[in-house]
Amino acid sequence: MAALFSEIEGIKVLYEGAVVGELRDLVVKENGDVIALAIKLTGKNKMLQFLPRDSQGNLLLPASVAVLRGDAIVINKDRLRILIAKRSVVAPEKRSATTGEQVVH
Repeated sequence: MAALFSEIEGIKVLYEGAVVGELRDLVVKENGDVIALAIKLTGKNKMLQFLPRDSQGNLLLPASVAVLRGDAIVINKDRLRILIAKRSVVAPEKRSATTGEQVVH
């Protein structure tokens, strides 16, 4: 599903059926691939506290765990758990601040 940013800015973000925030911005690579969504949290959630923040305090949600469904962005619980588990194995200084993936030099 393709969408213009102006159509989805401010859209509600759901986790386990509850609204946890709204979309504020997108983080994209030079080639245009979306790698993260900047989410303004409106509720608290234990799983989301482990994710990085941007300079405005927005949560940086990796695009790989989010799906646009109708009028909301839904966070895939299983993908998020796997992502968090992978992060706990890799030392923090060897992870990308945006995606949480291991950085190899």
